[in-house]
Amino acid sequence: MDFKSLNTLPKDVDSLESIDQDYVLVPGPPTDLSSSAHASIQSHLPFKSGSPPLNSVNMTSTPSAPVPIIGAATGRVGYARSLESRSSAPGTSQGSMEIGDTFEKPSTDFMTRIKSLQHCASAITELVKERIEAGKQLEAFSIQLLILAIWKQALYICHTHAASATEGSPIQETTKLREISKVRHSHDVLDCSDDIKTRGPMEIYSQIERAFVHEVGYAEELAKVIEPGNTDMPDAMELIYQSALGLGRHGAVDEYMGDAENAVVFYSKAVCLLVFILVEAPCLILNPPFSLTNTERCRIQNYIDALNNRQNISRSQRMALFKSENQP
Repeated sequence: MDFKSLNTLPKDVDSLESIDQDYVLVPGPPTDLSSSAHASIQSHLPFKSGSPPLNSVNMTSTPSAPVPIIGAATGRVGYARSLESRSSAPGTSQGSMEIGDTFEKPSTDFMTRIKSLQHCASAITELVKERIEAGKQLEAFSIQLLILAIWKQALYICHTHAASATEGSPIQETTKLREISKVRHSHDVLDCSDDIKTRGPMEIYSQIERAFVHEVGYAEELAKVIEPGNTDMPDAMELIYQSALGLGRHGAVDEYMGDAENAVVFYSKAVCLLVFILVEAPCLILNPPFSLTNTERCRIQNYIDALNNRQNISRSQRMALFKSENQP
């Protein structure tokens, strides 16, 4: 169904109709980072025995210098005129960031930042699975490179957090021993369903490290099915961006067809991917570094605002329908 042909869509969706003509300009994907894919993806890989991995990809799990966490998060991104003319000092982060409540810089709170990266990795992993099932292994591999960069960033944050903690007190030493004991008897990999607030920093670091190693292994398996010579990697950021736009259009169609429940799901997924591009992606260790101009940030923020608006309306419609169905 052509999104643009739905002339009867709510007016709030009009701002999304020009999405296909507005593309965020992003640099090419890194060529020196490893890739990742979730464990559930492995069964979908059409492996070719004897096919060597890409030589242009450095499969390494050794992290480089951490990206420092900015001391204070800036205020929310507004429209073009406020972006171009803003001269006030940035606001202070409140230590939490819900999806859609976006800031130019990620949260400085340790747990909040880890959960944000964790959520982004999970959402983008779904795109990898879709590419693999569609037979687009090269696109999947390119996106997986980015997922691995997300996990590396999580490792850096854990390392920085641990290094900044004061050591030596009896209480902290006892806590450390307990965390080491937990790590030695824990074999699970960090999952989005985990409540990381109940975990100590060392345990979180250990789980993220194991997840990173697992992701490298899946990346190597995926590299084996890519035809030798395919070194012209698709742009992972552009793929994620276009996926977000597609999810937004899908949500608009569902809303138009009266399926408010599915509309909320697709709007939420679209917002998550756009927030990743706007907030987390510029802080990742990529070569070349990824950045957005003020105009690009404004455009993405406008999309996020429009999608959040439609998501709230769809959620209200769903609640109203639920109440009407349960009335005696």
